[in-house]
Amino acid sequence: MNLYFLGIENNLWSNSNNWGVIDGHPEEPPWWTVPSINDDVFFTANSRDCVQDNPTPPSIKSFNSTGYTNTLYIPTITIFVYGDITIGNQTKLHPDNRAFVLQVSGNVTTNGVIIPSFRFGANGVVATLIDVLTTNAITIPPSLLAIGFAGNFGFITQLFSNDSPGACVITLQAGITYTVKGLFSNNKVRGNAHASYVSSTVGTKAKLTVTGDAKIGYVDFTDIDASQGRTLYTFGGVVTNCLNINTMTDRILPTNTTVSSSRIS
Repeated sequence: MNLYFLGIENNLWSNSNNWGVIDGHPEEPPWWTVPSINDDVFFTANSRDCVQDNPTPPSIKSFNSTGYTNTLYIPTITIFVYGDITIGNQTKLHPDNRAFVLQVSGNVTTNGVIIPSFRFGANGVVATLIDVLTTNAITIPPSLLAIGFAGNFGFITQLFSNDSPGACVITLQAGITYTVKGLFSNNKVRGNAHASYVSSTVGTKAKLTVTGDAKIGYVDFTDIDASQGRTLYTFGGVVTNCLNINTMTDRILPTNTTVSSSRIS
C-alpha cells in the first residue's frame, strides 16, 4: 500500500502513529503501521522532519520524496529499497546520512540532490539512472559478483569503493560518463578472480573520469575510456580496448639476500 510520513506525534520513523494512507490526513486509531517491504513510501509537502531510528534496516518497496521540503536523517541504520528511488528537488538529506541500499534493479532519480551514500545490496542489481546520480560515496559490498549502471546518465561521486576480495563485474553504460572526483578505490587480492569494469556494449567504450586519487590492484578493464581524467594504472590487471588505462607489473623484491661488508685496510 501507499504510506505517507506525517509526523503527527514526533519525528521518528519507527512510530506507527506518524504514518498514514492519505497524504497529510491523520487517520483515527488504530493507526497504520510502519512501512514494510510491500509498501511504497512517500514524503510530501505535508511531511515533517523525519529521523530513521529503527534498530534494523527498514525494507520498503519504493521511496519517493517529491514535494518534500523538510529533512530526512538516517543517522545509523540504512534503508533497503526494493524498487525505485525518487528524491524530490527540495528534499533535504542530512549530510551524515547512511546509505540508500538498492536491493533489486530499479530507477534512481535525484533531481540534483546529493545523496550522501548509495550502496548496492544484492547480486545482479542494475541502477537505471534517470538523471545524474550525485553522491558522496558509492560502495559495493564484498559478497557481490555483478552490478551495473544503465540509463542515459552517469554519476558524480567523491568515492567509488569496491575493496572486496571477490570478482565483481561492474557494467557501465556505453558512451556515458561516470565521474569520480575523490578516491577511486578498487584493490583485489592476487589470483585469477579479478574485479572487472566493462562497457555495456562490446567494443563501445564507457567513459570513466577520475580526477582524484586512484587505488587499483588486480582489476580488469574492458572497453573503458578514462582519457578525460587522470591516467589509471592497474597492477596485475588486464586492460583490453581501453584509453588512458595502463597495466603495471608488481615490483618483485629480492628475498634471502645477504649483504656482506668489506674492510678497507
